[in-house]
Amino acid sequence: MIRTVAEPAATNISITILYVYTVVYMVLSVGLFVRHRESLRELLGRTATNAREAMGGGSQPERAD
Repeated sequence: MIRTVAEPAATNISITILYVYTVVYMVLSVGLFVRHRESLRELLGRTATNAREAMGGGSQPERAD
């Protein structure tokens, strides 16, 4: 016969701590994202420009004849 056993209270406390940690982590990460969004926008712009130039679609340097 199979007998089910209730989870110990420590499991509930661990899950609660995990949820609190997750919320704190998400709030801090969103705060950092908002604070540095201009830097991120600049980085993404540079990345796009570099990718275009690497693929040959960007502006080519002037040739000295």
